[in-house]
Amino acid sequence: VVYSTCSVHTAENESVVARVLASQPHFQLLGRSEVLPTWPRRGLAVDAPAAEVQLYGASPLSPAQAACVVRCLPGHDLTNGFFVACFVRNPNHGPSAPPGVTLTRPSHMPCGATPGPATPPPSQPVAASKRHRRPKRRPRQAVTKA
Repeated sequence: VVYSTCSVHTAENESVVARVLASQPHFQLLGRSEVLPTWPRRGLAVDAPAAEVQLYGASPLSPAQAACVVRCLPGHDLTNGFFVACFVRNPNHGPSAPPGVTLTRPSHMPCGATPGPATPPPSQPVAASKRHRRPKRRPRQAVTKA
């Protein structure tokens, strides 16, 4: 799940991310190496410089969490403001795989994460659905008066 804004305010960015992480333990932030890894500016953390806190507001994110989100600022990044946080399922919460199901690790999963159950292949081929087409309209014929 991607949360993105065009805002520079922590109330609309880092604070929302912190509330999601607190209320949805089955989600975690995707690591920095997976989210625009070459982008230098990251989110504001609780230990942000006072000047940034005065401009944008205090952030509830830890330094590790702030490193996982992307922030662009006017005057620094040639934007009006931009923020992105990518959430993935937390492998430590949620249902475990049923017996006999093989687990796979998608490439987008954080290192060390344990994936959920893989989708088993269908036992029978799925029939292609019939395509419904709209009937063609006939052009109206011009009415001539005699």
